[in-house]
Parts: sequence; structure tokens; C-alpha cells
Amino acid sequence: MFRNVILLLSVALGTPDAAVLMADSPESAIDFAAPIRITSELVAEVPDPKFVTKNGKALDESAIEESLSSIVRRWGFDRFTRDSMVAPFALDLDSIPDANGRRVGHLVDVVFVVHVPLNDLRDEGALRRLAGINDDVENDVVATEEDDPTDVSSARRLTPEEIASHNLPNEIGYARIRFPLIAKLVLSGVAFGDSLDSGDDPSAPIIIRFGLDPSFTDEAQLPDNAASDLGLVNAWAKIERDDRGAKTLGAWQSYEGLGGYLTVVSVPGKENASLIHLVLAIHEPKKWFNGAPLLRSKLPLVIQDRVRGFRREIAARKSQ
Repeated sequence: MFRNVILLLSVALGTPDAAVLMADSPESAIDFAAPIRITSELVAEVPDPKFVTKNGKALDESAIEESLSSIVRRWGFDRFTRDSMVAPFALDLDSIPDANGRRVGHLVDVVFVVHVPLNDLRDEGALRRLAGINDDVENDVVATEEDDPTDVSSARRLTPEEIASHNLPNEIGYARIRFPLIAKLVLSGVAFGDSLDSGDDPSAPIIIRFGLDPSFTDEAQLPDNAASDLGLVNAWAKIERDDRGAKTLGAWQSYEGLGGYLTVVSVPGKENASLIHLVLAIHEPKKWFNGAPLLRSKLPLVIQDRVRGFRREIAARKSQ
């Protein structure tokens, strides 16, 4: 599930030539730790960055080590930063409540180490593989009769005509995305990705802001038929079973409330290791699971799977 939740992040990462959703902004041009809009009436405050300043500068090594030490106290610095696929990761999960205290979303805060230099992640687009997708993300993947329409992940850049017709800023990358969520529903929408331009400084942190653009949440634009082209609308649909037991999509319903940021810095004293901090806010409408903690219960294991899988890929590439 985690790999698909952050498809919108993954397509924002990589080299400028390969990225679907990447745009560089000058220093301080983006507020990457700004609150995330969950609904039209609610925004979620996100945690401050742990290893960079709010204007996009990496903390000095001593400050990074101090911040990291407080996070990894239960494991110890050496164990947390060791070169191992099963090295620990730090995960904080908080509920996002509405005005009545009812849970309407989740705030995910993840910190972990990968043993690869910072610039290898910056230059080779390896972060895209953290989400488990292929590099071929230039075009939409459209389900055919042989495909399962409930299990299709796709991403494509918005065309210049689409960007112009919706009055979108050119300095931010936009893509249409679609992905299944824990085999229970499908999300689709228009995502943005914005990175802080590091200029020519090879030691500068990687900083990316990402999310679904709430301006594409419009219930009036939803198609009557779930099989119809959804177009550029943020929406979700339940995965259901027909009379023969085959999986099918229910009616599309409008959606908003998904976004966050990611920062990467070098691990103090380990120039060949990188420290990744990911913050993700996700809205969970009550209609998804009728209030049951299904999504929250699956998050720790799926995040562990993706962290270890990413480390495994890094190790395999290093051995080539």
C-alpha cells in the first residue's frame, strides 16, 4: 500500500529528464512544511523538518546528529545507521481529528538511513524506486480487457495545453496519477511536485514538496459511469465484486487531502550514507472503512517492507 500511496511522490523524484512531476524552485520559493489541506474545512499541521531549516538549508553536522540522536535513542546511533537491510527505521503515526475529535486522516512521519551518497540519490533518480514503480512513467497506463482496472497504477505529465487551460504555474510540476490503495479502493487525481533548487552545491539537501492539488476536487465533474474516463478530477472509488465475483469499481466520489514533503541529507560522519525524512498526511473519508482502523493497522508493516525493499535495491546496484 505504501508504495502506491506515495506514487505521487515517486513520480516527482529523479532526474529532470526522467521525472514526470518534477519542477525546481529557487531557494525559499516553496513552503515545503506548510499545512496540508485535508478537507475544505480542515488543514493538518505537519511536523517541522528534522534535519533542514525551513528555508531549505541543511543543519550543520552537530545539529543533525543531535536531532537524530533523540530519534534513535531506543536503538542507538550505530545500530540505526548501520549498513543493513534490516536496520531500524523510526515511524510516528498520528491521527488527524476533525473539530469533533473524530479521526479523519493520518499523519505519517518516517526517518531511515540508506547507504548511498546523497548525490547518487539526487542524480540517478533512485528515490523513485522507494515507491516501487518503474522508470517508464511518461504515459498513462490504460487498462485493457485483459487488465484488472482495479489494480492499475499510472502517471503522466499534464500537457502544456492542460496546464494553460487550468491556469497552473509553470514552475511546479503536475501529473495525472492513479493507484489502488490496500486492495480496497482506487485513488485518482492531479498531483503536484516541487523541489528546492540546490544550484551547484553538491552538499545541499534534497527537498521535495508533493500532494494532490485541491483545485481539481470538483464533485460536479465526476462521471456518472465508473468505467468512463475520469479526466482531471481528484476522486476515489471502492473496489467491489459483481454477481460473478469479479472485481469492479464502484461510483467515483470526490477526494482531497493527500500530501507532504521529503528531505534527504548526509548522515553525520558517514559521507556514503543518506538520511531520509518523509512526512505524509492522508485524508481517510469515513466511507472508506466505516471508521475501522484498517489503514492505520497496515501502515507499519508496509512501510517496513518498502524501506527494506529500497535498501535491497541500493545494495544490489552497489554490487553491480
